[in-house]
Amino acid sequence: MLEAKALTRETVGRQLCDIIAASRPKLAGKIKLDTQLTPELGIDSLAMIETVIEIEERFGIVMPDFEEVDEERLLTVDNLVDMVMERLQANRR
Repeated sequence: MLEAKALTRETVGRQLCDIIAASRPKLAGKIKLDTQLTPELGIDSLAMIETVIEIEERFGIVMPDFEEVDEERLLTVDNLVDMVMERLQANRR
């Protein structure tokens, strides 16, 4: 687990891009904050579960069930950054 105080939004964003690229090597260098996490990109529901587990372990947080996320909205890396930052803030309280 990383020290929450040292994590900036930029640092979290970079780490999330790295986590996603690590599980999908073909995406290395292509994952940016505005990247939409879609099956066409090779990020299906199983890949999302694996990614969420890695995020939870890396940051020491619990992510939401993605059934709770609005399915009409496409999930981006930036959305994940928001979720991680929100949970890190909650853990500090």
